[in-house]
Amino acid sequence: MNILDSILSDEVLSSGGTVASELALLTDVVLSSPTNGQAIVYNTATTKWINSTVSGGSGFLPDVAGNLYAGTNAFASNINGGDNIVFGTGAFLTGTGGFSNIAIGVTSLEANSGSNNIALGENSAWNLTGDNNVAIGSGAGEAASAASSNNIFLGYGAGPTTNAPISNKLYINNSPTDTPLIYGDFSVPTLHINGTLSATNIVTTPPLTATSSGVAGAIAVDANFVYICTATNTWVRSAITTATW
Repeated sequence: MNILDSILSDEVLSSGGTVASELALLTDVVLSSPTNGQAIVYNTATTKWINSTVSGGSGFLPDVAGNLYAGTNAFASNINGGDNIVFGTGAFLTGTGGFSNIAIGVTSLEANSGSNNIALGENSAWNLTGDNNVAIGSGAGEAASAASSNNIFLGYGAGPTTNAPISNKLYINNSPTDTPLIYGDFSVPTLHINGTLSATNIVTTPPLTATSSGVAGAIAVDANFVYICTATNTWVRSAITTATW
């Protein structure tokens, strides 16, 4: 018997009573058909402690599987997952599994049952069930569905316009589109710029000497030569022929 049990026994037995071994036996606790996930809360009208479903999730204490969640109906259906962080009304609402996910925002990762996903923003990646996705921005990755995996969506609404499973893609944009400002395919790999690209060190003023200021990789062209900076302040050049194609 531990110290608390001993104290309770002494106090109760000294008045001729017995120690209550269950909550229902306590005189100020009234339990009515308790269900999983309910908490004991105080009812000021009856001055009793009662079982009740607490809106807003588990608060800021992780459950036994290491899940931390808060928000109305957040993490409502998950029975198999662990080590997830979920904040927002309806976030991770219907998914029943998944590990090490982060969902912050209303209905973010709503249907998710995959693992290692990060969704930040309302409705971000709400309809996918795959793994290893990153969606940052309200509505980012919203059209990615089913077992979509290994994607990155950055920006408000970033992602394709049609709901479909996709994998290994990069979308950077500020609205849903099939031709985002930056699009990538990690499986190939390829990177597409849907717009004008300028870069400081690709085209620059031709150097005056072989030791003119420059950084490795810079390229310059004039009417007679192509110049390439091979190291800091080190240039080489090659003459341009006048032969026609």
